[in-house]
Formats: sequence, C-alpha cells, structure tokens
Amino acid sequence: MGKTKITVTLEETLVEALARFSEQRAQSRSQIVEEAVRSWERRQIEQELIEGYQAMAQEDLERAEIHFPAGLEALK
Repeated sequence: MGKTKITVTLEETLVEALARFSEQRAQSRSQIVEEAVRSWERRQIEQELIEGYQAMAQEDLERAEIHFPAGLEALK
C-alpha cells in the first residue's frame, strides 16, 4: 500500500502533544497520526454498525408487536 505525503495545520498545543507522544512511543509523528486516523475510522464504522443494529432491533420489535396477537390466537 503506497503512502502519500500531506501537509496539515494544527494548533501549537496539538503539535507539542504529538511530539511528546511520538517521543514516548518511539514512533514518528507520521506513524502516530496514521494510527489516530485509523482509530477514528474504526470508531466511525463501529458507530454506524451500532446505529444499524439498533434500528433493526426497533424494526423487529415493531413487527413482533404487530404479529404477536396473531401468534397468541394460533396457539389457542
């Protein structure tokens, strides 16, 4: 997988935090930023999955409430 060099502008405090974190982890700033973006991307996907499953659960509940009386009637 190829890499592309980009330029970003950050608040000075973030650059300082990035430098400290980079030094603590013995990784380049680029590696730290790449990890952060990947982590953000995973969280976005996880959030979309959570929302999708919650919507499906709500739909299932609504369907069950509609069809439940008919199921009870069939058991009689």
